[in-house]
Amino acid sequence: MSYDPGLAERLAENCAIRPGMDERKMFGGIFWMLHGNMCAGVFKDWLIIRVGVERAQGILKEPCAKEMDITGSVMKGWVMIDSVGLQEDCDLDRYVQHAVEVKSQFCCNFPLQVLALHRIQWLMPTTLSFFRLEGCCASHHS
Repeated sequence: MSYDPGLAERLAENCAIRPGMDERKMFGGIFWMLHGNMCAGVFKDWLIIRVGVERAQGILKEPCAKEMDITGSVMKGWVMIDSVGLQEDCDLDRYVQHAVEVKSQFCCNFPLQVLALHRIQWLMPTTLSFFRLEGCCASHHS
């Protein structure tokens, strides 16, 4: 096994209480997707979180954090947290919460960003409602 099973179990328990999280094994690790988008995972003995560039800058100031570089090049917006920073469940929860907050913001803005970038004018309002009411956006647009 190429990831820490103890950390993976703790992360699984943390993600189990969050709606929209799915577990997937990939890249030699185990990751949790929030409504289909990678959010958090375990690679070797590191917690990996996707927090966006702005949040990553703050988290990277912590001694237990480093930029994600598992492919040989830095992936902006992703942070790796070592076991020193994950001693308590509340520490793990804090990092996962960062990732969930960022992914929730991205998910709810995505359909409108796609429309603006691609200038899709033929998309019917009912289709847009489908995108906004399904999955992660249902709690924000009831």
